[in-house]
Amino acid sequence: MAERTAGADEAHAGAPPGSGWMACATVVGIAVLVTAGVVAWARLGSGPTTRGAAELSPLEEQVPTELAGGVELGDVPDAVADAFDAPVVGARLLDEAPPGATCDFLHHDFDEEPELESVLVTPELMRVSMIGTSSIWEPERAPTRMRATCTVRWEGGAWIGDGGGLSPADEQMSGLSGSSCCDARGLGTAEALVVAPDGAAWAVQERGGYHLAYPVADSGLVPVSWRFRPTRGAFGGFGGDMASATRVAFVDGKGEVIGEITLRS
Repeated sequence: MAERTAGADEAHAGAPPGSGWMACATVVGIAVLVTAGVVAWARLGSGPTTRGAAELSPLEEQVPTELAGGVELGDVPDAVADAFDAPVVGARLLDEAPPGATCDFLHHDFDEEPELESVLVTPELMRVSMIGTSSIWEPERAPTRMRATCTVRWEGGAWIGDGGGLSPADEQMSGLSGSSCCDARGLGTAEALVVAPDGAAWAVQERGGYHLAYPVADSGLVPVSWRFRPTRGAFGGFGGDMASATRVAFVDGKGEVIGEITLRS
């Protein structure tokens, strides 16, 4: 199997566990390992060939019964669910963001009102994406098509913005990542944006005890998130342990695994 490694390094920021959720809202380094072809772990539950099983063991989580904000779980085709050896639940793409769950704080970066591109809800957060034209980066040149994305979390019965930013809308890039620390259980949440290969209809992520299936949007971009238990070493004093790694298989509509990525902050 061919393997390709890519990465990005930026500043780290954060807070110690148990302090309530405090958003870093910054980009942090992340490693992306991409492997083509059918992947053994996805069907058989065995460890990947490129990393030790202990290093890539995900944080054990209970199978969720709903998504953030009480949004219903997404529907996953039987062919996709049957390809994995643990329960598979679905993230959900919404037609519009719920009231209060918007990227309004990013609207001033556009030359005109942007259009909503996608709203993806997972068990821990909502990711909103908008497309519009902006001259913010190069005012002396013609406006550029830009994508604004923001993370919104559910806390205390309300949606709360958790940071976001702009990137060129016509460039697909994997490895952009952010993180937040920490929730009531002392867990952080890591995020990455990955590009699905041609033919992929689902990105299925191992979550420890279950798998989370992300529907692949028309853009081919999949915003992946996962929980981890911070340890001392980064985040301005705290960082992710080896359980902050996550594995994602790309699956077509017939349940065939056509690629795998490993993400590790």
